[in-house]
Amino acid sequence: MKASGVLLLAVLGVLAPATSIAQVQPWAIKGTFVESCSCKPVCPCNFGLQPAHHPCESNGLLEIESGQYGGVKLDGVSIVLTFRLGDWVKYYVNETATDEQVRAAVALVEQCDLTDGAKALSTEKAKITVERAPTKFKFSVPESAVEIELVKGQDGKPIKIENLPSRCLVDYTQYRSIVTRHRSRDKKFSYSGTNGLVAKVDATSK
Repeated sequence: MKASGVLLLAVLGVLAPATSIAQVQPWAIKGTFVESCSCKPVCPCNFGLQPAHHPCESNGLLEIESGQYGGVKLDGVSIVLTFRLGDWVKYYVNETATDEQVRAAVALVEQCDLTDGAKALSTEKAKITVERAPTKFKFSVPESAVEIELVKGQDGKPIKIENLPSRCLVDYTQYRSIVTRHRSRDKKFSYSGTNGLVAKVDATSK
């Protein structure tokens, strides 16, 4: 990594955690959240219950179709969250985002409380790769990767779970992981056959 990239990472790593204690700005979001964690399907954390696997470690992808935080437009911004629920989180925002959008995207994720108040360890820009297929979904950044496959119900139809007790997730379709992994200098995990989901996101601060 070039020196300028290291400086950017250091600055963003300092700024991102501060959003949790800064005054909350008006926000809105519509999009998709894709996740795979270490719990067996169905993950109880999505219902406000204790995880089935301790610790609950996860990779999530938030694709913002339309949204804003504090007046900063976030349409088309994507962010990968690698985290241990309630403990730590690393943010990877797509490399085309501006620095202002990076800070706003992290602040928006914190308002959705997708990591149960986990402490931000780092925030950086990264290339996010996404592959979609009728029954599979893949996404990755250099340090984290997920591949999940659809769990079919009766007549081969998707299994949907609605009316979630979540601030931002409306409903989700059940998947299981082929792999969810993370490997960085200070953290690593790898799981397969665990929970996966593709959720609809729709929420505002009002």
